[in-house]
Amino acid sequence: MATRFRVHIVASDLGLSDEKVLQLCADLGIEADAPSSSLEESDVRKIKRKITRAKIEKIEEADREKRGVAAKKKAEIEAKKKAVAEERKRILGEQKRKAADKKKAADRKKREAEARKKAATEKKRREEEEKRRAEEEKTRTEEEAKRKAEEAIMREEARKAAAEEMRKKEAAEKKKREAELKRKKAEELKRERERRKAEEKAQRERIRMVKERMRIVELDKLISLKNLAPRFGLKPGEMTEKLEALGMKVAQSARLDKETIEIFSEELGYEIIFSGKVATAADEEKARAVEARVME
Repeated sequence: MATRFRVHIVASDLGLSDEKVLQLCADLGIEADAPSSSLEESDVRKIKRKITRAKIEKIEEADREKRGVAAKKKAEIEAKKKAVAEERKRILGEQKRKAADKKKAADRKKREAEARKKAATEKKRREEEEKRRAEEEKTRTEEEAKRKAEEAIMREEARKAAAEEMRKKEAAEKKKREAELKRKKAEELKRERERRKAEEKAQRERIRMVKERMRIVELDKLISLKNLAPRFGLKPGEMTEKLEALGMKVAQSARLDKETIEIFSEELGYEIIFSGKVATAADEEKARAVEARVME
């Protein structure tokens, strides 16, 4: 006669609850509905194999989780190494920039000293030139006086010559007045153009300041991250970090597309306006609406 085992006895031997063994029986298609139900030896072997497979799967799952944690830790270490390398690169670039600025300042100081020396030399030359002209003028005046004295005996001829000279002088004066009038008119036109330019420049500056207060950035072409960062009041490194925080990895020299620029400007609370060749009809309509707001 085949040996039979009670459900609660099997559960005790396997270290499981009666309900768990009954659930395993149901999963395996074994008829058992109470802890007192009897099981055949083949049914008990099926239950043990089921439990063994479950334990192996559990161990394998734990091993996969362990490998996943190790891989994640390794990725974090690599990311930290990369961040340190980029920071070193940024610091080195900053040091090079400061050295270049220092050299430029020294060169500018040298040029200024040379300019002052040149100005002093030029001033001395002009003073000497003025002195020479004054002496020549004095000599010329004396000779002219002598000549007039000698021509006193020729009064009639002198009178005619004087009349002719007067006529020529009046013509010259008239010509001079006309030239002076023309020059003044030209100067007035020039001043008017300069005034208009100044007003237009002031208007552009007012619009720029209003746009700046309204956090509006206008672009007429797609530019690199390095050139765009100052438009948002950021350094290229800071902008790179913010883009990475948004899940975007972009090199500082890479030209950004419109979508990336729009996402980043919205993240910082700026309104981006595209114009020129990169603008679509919608961009132009948006620019006109913003311009109307700025002029209010």
